[in-house]
Amino acid sequence: MPELQHRKADLSRTRMRDRGIYLLPNLFTTGALFAGFYAVVQAMNGRFEHAAVAIFIAMVLDGLDGRVARMTHTQSAFGAEYDSLSDMVSFGVAPALVIYVFALQSLGKFGWIAAFVYCAGAALRLARFNTQLETVTDKRFFQGMPSPSAAALIAGFVWVMVEYGVEGQDVRWLAAAIARHAPTRIIALGDSFHDREAEIRLGEDSRATLLRLQAGRDWLWVTGNHDPQISAAMGGDSAATVDLRGVTLRHEPDARETGLEIAGHLHPAAKIRMRGRALRRRCFALSARRCVMPAMGAYAGGLNLRDEAFRPLLGAGYSAHLLGDARLFRIDPRLLLPD
Repeated sequence: MPELQHRKADLSRTRMRDRGIYLLPNLFTTGALFAGFYAVVQAMNGRFEHAAVAIFIAMVLDGLDGRVARMTHTQSAFGAEYDSLSDMVSFGVAPALVIYVFALQSLGKFGWIAAFVYCAGAALRLARFNTQLETVTDKRFFQGMPSPSAAALIAGFVWVMVEYGVEGQDVRWLAAAIARHAPTRIIALGDSFHDREAEIRLGEDSRATLLRLQAGRDWLWVTGNHDPQISAAMGGDSAATVDLRGVTLRHEPDARETGLEIAGHLHPAAKIRMRGRALRRRCFALSARRCVMPAMGAYAGGLNLRDEAFRPLLGAGYSAHLLGDARLFRIDPRLLLPD
């Protein structure tokens, strides 16, 4: 009887060990899936170097799950399908969103169409691979470009650009605005740099262009939550708030402000329906006492003007002014759509 109990205990331990080995390759796949999701989140927060590194980590984990499964003889149809879904997120969706936020967002619909083409290509590549699992006999060769290699090209490009201080659209938009309006005073309304180290990563060409634009003008950096301190090497002066003839300029709007205020931070965007299709554009949000500025950089997103965050700032009587190619378009708030 004790011997029988001992054998049952050994059998139970063996089953638990087998189950653990079976789960092991799928844990690597889950890790790759998490890395792809993490890359998307970091891209949304403007941390493109972290996003690129996460995609490369996903590549390493993706290479390990299949190898571990073969070593432990735990290949399964579930593992193959799970691996493909993970690859679609890590090497299809994540690189497309990273490159879109980094450099393509300013191109409008052409930017997101280009990002979608890559994403669809990755999906088609994975679907083709899955249908050929049983027909391909020689595993030493791969037909077409593997999706991890395609993702590596995009992630590597973004990583190199960030490392050498080349931004997605650099300072071309700023130079164009200055050339058109020829202002004598320029006030940057906070979050001009995406983190405390962005000044260090700024490329020499961009730095020289920035200093050239500052020549002969009053230049003031209003500090923001991403750039609470701006070094003197960036030129100009810096301050947390600016009072300009009774108008307070600050980065983050303050609902307690009783005077006139111009602020940024929330980066308003308006969504409307025009000619049967939805259109979403950056916009100015105006009330009787406050103006919330839209985002001008490529990295910043836009918060829908119908969001609750605007209610205590603007009240009921506000208007939206959408940015067009050459002018602003005033939109009745009743026409605004939620996301």
